[in-house]
Amino acid sequence: MTNAQILQTAFEGLMIILLIIGFIFEDKLIAFEERLINRHKQKKHKSAEGKIIKFVPYAENTNIAK
Repeated sequence: MTNAQILQTAFEGLMIILLIIGFIFEDKLIAFEERLINRHKQKKHKSAEGKIIKFVPYAENTNIAK
């Protein structure tokens, strides 16, 4: 076997091991992904709340007597 074949075989073995590990920890990865999505949605919601403009009548905005 040449060096390229040995390297390719080692790489394929590593990919199989990583695939098995992915199946073992799949539930933890899904939970982590859901936490990231929820955190992103909360930040997006908070930034949208900050952009709300409250319109106040001009008389309340200044010290003009009513």
